[in-house]
Amino acid sequence: MRGSRLKAGDGKGGLTTGVATGPRARQSAAVAPRLETILARQLRRAMTGVERRLWAHLCLRQLDGYKFRRQSPIGPYIVDFLCVSERLVVEVDGPTHDDRLDADAFRDAWLRAVGYRVLRFPSEDVTEDVEGVVEDIRLVLLGARPLPTLPQRGGG
Repeated sequence: MRGSRLKAGDGKGGLTTGVATGPRARQSAAVAPRLETILARQLRRAMTGVERRLWAHLCLRQLDGYKFRRQSPIGPYIVDFLCVSERLVVEVDGPTHDDRLDADAFRDAWLRAVGYRVLRFPSEDVTEDVEGVVEDIRLVLLGARPLPTLPQRGGG
């Protein structure tokens, strides 16, 4: 039929111009990703070996069906692992965290204030006993074990 030829980008199988159209395209073009989102994407690509080791046990709902995200932004922070449904943050602390106890305590307090529970593990624990770490996370999720508190400076 003459005059019924499909036009580029009309959504009916014609040629596309490479420019997104539709309501979602207009929305995404108008709103640039937040800096935290961009940084979280970069951190996902550059996960440490220890984080990858734990992620291998948390991804794909392997832990009793709980869904975890990795390197997820919450407010001004990016957390290592997050179970949204249970509002549980799991952090793996490498050697640099020894010098950041005050900053970590402030961050944990902020996360708790907005309704998250925070669980921290030294990277050595994940390296040496990842199954034990996963079991600790599982017990916290099931409510069988209370959350440990962040150690205080000066060994107390």
